[in-house]
Amino acid sequence: MTKACLLLAAVAVLWALPAEGQPAEGQPADREAFGRSLLGEGDYFRAITVFKELAFQAQTPEDRFRFRTLIGQGYRLSRRYDLAIQSLGLATVDAATDEQRDRVDLQLALVYLGMKLTPQAGLALSRPMGAAATPLRGLLRAVVAVDQGKTQEAKTELGLVRQGAPGSRVAEVAVDLDGAVRSLEAAPHRSPFLAAALSTVVPGAGQLYADHPVDGLQALLLLAALGTTSYVAWRWEYDDGRPYVWTGISWSITALFYGSNIVGAHRTAEMYNLRAREVTWGQARDRVLDLRF
Repeated sequence: MTKACLLLAAVAVLWALPAEGQPAEGQPADREAFGRSLLGEGDYFRAITVFKELAFQAQTPEDRFRFRTLIGQGYRLSRRYDLAIQSLGLATVDAATDEQRDRVDLQLALVYLGMKLTPQAGLALSRPMGAAATPLRGLLRAVVAVDQGKTQEAKTELGLVRQGAPGSRVAEVAVDLDGAVRSLEAAPHRSPFLAAALSTVVPGAGQLYADHPVDGLQALLLLAALGTTSYVAWRWEYDDGRPYVWTGISWSITALFYGSNIVGAHRTAEMYNLRAREVTWGQARDRVLDLRF
């Protein structure tokens, strides 16, 4: 009898315990902490599910705002930017203080930066914000400035961030960004206009200048072959007194490829600069996009 009672008691205790990896029911604080831990682990969609349940059960606009903001953050970190914008739009309805509105604006700015919509990110940061949000706002404004090619403005913003929040996580990221900005300024650059000019004079020279020697050689050989073909067509029709039909067709094709060679050199230089920028700036920028708050 005693063994049976102990067995029943053990079953009752086990039944009352939450499933492995799940918080106990009826404890919103524990469930919120569980959801945040999932965010930290990168399990974004499980975290979003937890926060959606909490938002549905929220008793006050303040709680509902917090959970909807966390849902938006989960979608942002998982790169589901369209859903992040929807969730943050719902959070705006419950935003009653400047601090809460600041939080939404900062999250939206990060969403737009992730989407590479720099003007929209700048617009989200243009509204005056509360003092508590200033360091993070400055960090995001620096990213916007770099994306717009204003590196000096970015360095000024990052200096203010380091002074305004010394020792904070934001200040640490600001130091990394400042180093990335300075490396970006020192990174090799190719002028698209010079590349186009070089290919105008010597086909393929612009591609060679933009560190694409194979493309440059192909352009040179192709245009040399087309030019030779055009000359042969002209000579044949000239010697035989024929109308210059094949000459016109051949030179038209040659002119088309000649123009394409110039445009291609311009774009090759642009791609060279873009790759150099991504290598130097991309990783530092991604660290900002992964910020959680």
